[in-house]
Amino acid sequence: MRVESAVFRAAVQDYSPRITALNEQFARRFSTKPLFTVSAPGRAELIGNHTDHNLGAVVASAINLDTLAVVAPTDDLRVTIYSHGWAQPFFIDLSEPAPAPEHDTQRLVRGVVAALTEYGMEPRGFHACMESRVKPGSGLSSSASIEALFAEIILYLNDGWDRMTIPEIARTGQYAENRYMGKPSGLMDQLACTHGGTIFIDFGVTPPEIVPLPFQPEKAGLQLAVVASGGDHADLTPAYAAVFREMHAIAEAMGTDTLKSVPRDEFLRRTADLRNGDGGDRALLRALHYFSENERVRAFVDAAQRTDFAALTTLLNASGSSSWRLLQNVDTGIDPGRQPLSLALALTEEFLVTRKCAGAVRVHGGGFAGTILTVIPISSFDEYTGVMERVFGAGSVIPLSIRSHGVISATVGGDNQPK
Repeated sequence: MRVESAVFRAAVQDYSPRITALNEQFARRFSTKPLFTVSAPGRAELIGNHTDHNLGAVVASAINLDTLAVVAPTDDLRVTIYSHGWAQPFFIDLSEPAPAPEHDTQRLVRGVVAALTEYGMEPRGFHACMESRVKPGSGLSSSASIEALFAEIILYLNDGWDRMTIPEIARTGQYAENRYMGKPSGLMDQLACTHGGTIFIDFGVTPPEIVPLPFQPEKAGLQLAVVASGGDHADLTPAYAAVFREMHAIAEAMGTDTLKSVPRDEFLRRTADLRNGDGGDRALLRALHYFSENERVRAFVDAAQRTDFAALTTLLNASGSSSWRLLQNVDTGIDPGRQPLSLALALTEEFLVTRKCAGAVRVHGGGFAGTILTVIPISSFDEYTGVMERVFGAGSVIPLSIRSHGVISATVGGDNQPK
């Protein structure tokens, strides 16, 4: 969505030094000046762990950490991207088939552009310099943030916002991950990064139902944060795919496509017969998580609308317990001697109990590696940060705030700043 410069500046954290650095880099790399700038937030999954791919419900938030870029169009179909932290630029020629192999960034550009052409958008070449505070492996959906950024660039170059809905724009990122990266992702991440704010999403209807929610934990004296426990998601696609596969195997055994269509009481009656299917007992446990998690999401929506943070933290803790025990997406079991995610969860639970804090903790996002989500009283947050960073390293505790805007862009004026 294109916005006015004042709105853009207010939405982007540390706007002035970041945009200045990107403009300076652009001037060094290219002979033209940027035409526009784009910001796409990361996302925090509040509740609804691994429910979206079975047409369940979730609650997610856009966050203050974002991917920021300055962009200029070209006269051809060549794309050149300089990204902070990468010594070499990314080159993509959209007029030619993709060479193999390509970096994920190049595949995501190609995938998003291919999806957008289905909605009448023309492929466009561009120059860009970008940097991201949504770090890979942070569990804050760096990929969906970048996908939203690329979609906004192509939409800007086509003046195409009025031709697509938010769910349609979000699906371009999902398409890129599914078709161009082979990752069986759902749509939650892309919707959160595209829409902005905190939203309830019901995937059981088409298009997904989206309901904005009031969720401002700082007004209740609480700090939302993630803790990076170590490890990344690069080699965990098989673990994610197993969750997807086993839940769907239960649905298929019940004669339908997704668990959304399976009555919970009928599933419980047939548990004994289902044990020998794909995934065995673990598939049954994951299905049980799905049913209870959907109920918690509905209860979370009600509590958020009442601003009942006591109920919200109780529900978040229950979601975390279910993910750990039933969904089993905290540890792969490959290396029993190294379980950083489990340790981060356990230490946070210990902190909340011993300090008598009214907070919450749960695995965040896809799980198996990366981050946990925490809600800690602001009065205890510094102490909590010290406890966790002694174990997981400086900077491992990442405080978050909710960003009201999803992906946005602004035109660059004569002073080389968004106007």
